[in-house]
Amino acid sequence: MSMSPRALNLRALAVSAVALFLGLTLHASAAQAHDVLLSSAPADGETLSAAPTEVRLAFNNDILDLNAAIVLTDAEGTVLTEEAPVVDGTEVALPLPDGVPAGVWTVTWRVVSSDGHPISGAYEFTVDAPVVTTVEPTDSTEPLEPTDSDTTATGTSESEPSDSASAVETGDDGSESGVGRIVAFVVVAIAVVGAVAAGIVRRSRS
Repeated sequence: MSMSPRALNLRALAVSAVALFLGLTLHASAAQAHDVLLSSAPADGETLSAAPTEVRLAFNNDILDLNAAIVLTDAEGTVLTEEAPVVDGTEVALPLPDGVPAGVWTVTWRVVSSDGHPISGAYEFTVDAPVVTTVEPTDSTEPLEPTDSDTTATGTSESEPSDSASAVETGDDGSESGVGRIVAFVVVAIAVVGAVAAGIVRRSRS
């Protein structure tokens, strides 16, 4: 018994519908097999009062250590660090340099899930840490220059002799002149005594 063309068309349509349903079901199952991001630190939309030290992502299954990437950019699109993230089981972490500046930061990530398919995503957080200022040294720390009075006093004490030194020098001159006078007096006295003695000798002979 042959089937009518209408019955054949209905049968073909039914087979196509079943095939389409099976295809969609398999695709949905494959999509559900991909790992998903469970949490992040900093969290999506979080405002921090201190600069973070890392970005850490946690997934529902172990992540394959294949070309994992976490990129942190500021509001102008500048990349903060070129460091590669570290994959450790279900977590992927990116170490950050000290002192992440205040502002809005975007985390863009891409990893390979446990089923071998790459997954990716992005989110933002804000750093509202106070700005650390460096105190510059004041003028009081500079060495003091000598004043005019100090210079005058120093010059006077070095260039002019003291009264005691003058007195010592004067005393030396006086003692030398006194010795000279005594020597002259002795010479004169000897001459006088010699003259008197000579006169006495002449008189006694005559």
